[in-house]
Amino acid sequence: MFDAALREQIVVGAADALATSQRALSHAPRRLRHALKDHLLQRTAAMIGPTATTAA
Repeated sequence: MFDAALREQIVVGAADALATSQRALSHAPRRLRHALKDHLLQRTAAMIGPTATTAA
């Protein structure tokens, strides 16, 4: 899911690519964010992208 979100850069596109709902895609990375203590993705005006830690 995380890879699809980075590739598509919008939650709708990533959810469609994975044949899942936006809600499922938004909630799935919660445990990963908690474990890594990083938000992983950040929102811009119209897209999502990796945080500096994720991009490194």
